[in-house]
Amino acid sequence: MKIVGFRLENIAGLSQLNVTMPAYLEDSGRVTLLSGGCGTGKSAALRALAYGLTWFSARLKNDKLNGKMFPISDLKEGADHCSIEIRAEDSSVEGTLSWALTRKKKGAGFADRAEISEMIAVTQHYAQQLQRDAESGIPLVAYYPSDRSFSTPNFLPKGSLNHPLNVLDNNVPDSVDFVTFFHWLREQEDLENELRGRAMSLSLANARRQHAHPEISTLYKALEVERCQSAHPPMTALRQVWKYVLPELTDIRIERHPAPRLLFDKRGVTLELHQLSRSERQLLALSGDIVKRLCQTHPLSLTPLLANGIILIDDIDNSLDVKIQPTILKALAHLFPNCQFIVSGQALALKHTDLPLVHYCLDKKAQGEAQEGGTTRLLAAPLGKMSQSLSGEES
Repeated sequence: MKIVGFRLENIAGLSQLNVTMPAYLEDSGRVTLLSGGCGTGKSAALRALAYGLTWFSARLKNDKLNGKMFPISDLKEGADHCSIEIRAEDSSVEGTLSWALTRKKKGAGFADRAEISEMIAVTQHYAQQLQRDAESGIPLVAYYPSDRSFSTPNFLPKGSLNHPLNVLDNNVPDSVDFVTFFHWLREQEDLENELRGRAMSLSLANARRQHAHPEISTLYKALEVERCQSAHPPMTALRQVWKYVLPELTDIRIERHPAPRLLFDKRGVTLELHQLSRSERQLLALSGDIVKRLCQTHPLSLTPLLANGIILIDDIDNSLDVKIQPTILKALAHLFPNCQFIVSGQALALKHTDLPLVHYCLDKKAQGEAQEGGTTRLLAAPLGKMSQSLSGEES
């Protein structure tokens, strides 16, 4: 599934915002950036979209379960209602489907509404498909609020819930601490070590059966072959992602004694997670958590990085080093080629990327804004191959 547009009305400080991801812009619809300074409404817009997507996640879990409505505090001052309409495309249906939420102010004269009939056809398709074939997986829907932090992680396994539907969240969190990611990491490394140990034991037994007194070089070769062939797909995917986003970090492993801790080698020096910069820790945790969610929504896939999903990230440039900011959007698009990213951020560096993307500037003093009678209109300005006026006419 892919979002092709959404329209907000009376959300926080936004009277109206219509975001469109043009289908004919090849890959540019995969990354949409809402930029602007503090108080321009970019976080509110992303959060409203997250509320709209909770209805997709909820109905995918249970056809009687409802998603979440916006809190009344998100209603624009002076308005009697707020709403969002989401337009999407999915291979299971022809054309474009849409669903909408409307939240009313007390005494507005009409009830809260959720118009989701078109969306239900898609959730039923995925639910039935998952029952027939668990390997098919389901689309990932994830929202990362601007508050993303963690202290020293706890690597003690907690016994995670691995069914794909348990990954989907029909709530909109205020913060993320990545605790479940580090539990998952410890669990997956334990599984990989178990698989490798079992495979190496069989390899040694086969070598002894073929040669009464096998040479040491033969044994080492057999063990190395088994070590490579018994790689665990989730850990392989995680190492691939981390190697791309932070190539200076090598030999990533969890040391068990005296207490579980995540270790890295950086320019010949062994470091613990807390010894990395805040920017490095944030990037490792965020990218790793996306890998975790894709692996969980597609548990039998050998290539989880190719799974599809919709990922919302608020203030993506938050705590990122200025050297990383210009490359983060391109890195996510490259590593997760079938995921759609809708993100918000302030840094100018985010816009100075050679990645084709759809860019909406919500900054009150940015170029492309018009003032009319005290109301603010926001112009859509996708980067790359086209520009778009407020009326939707293309140039």
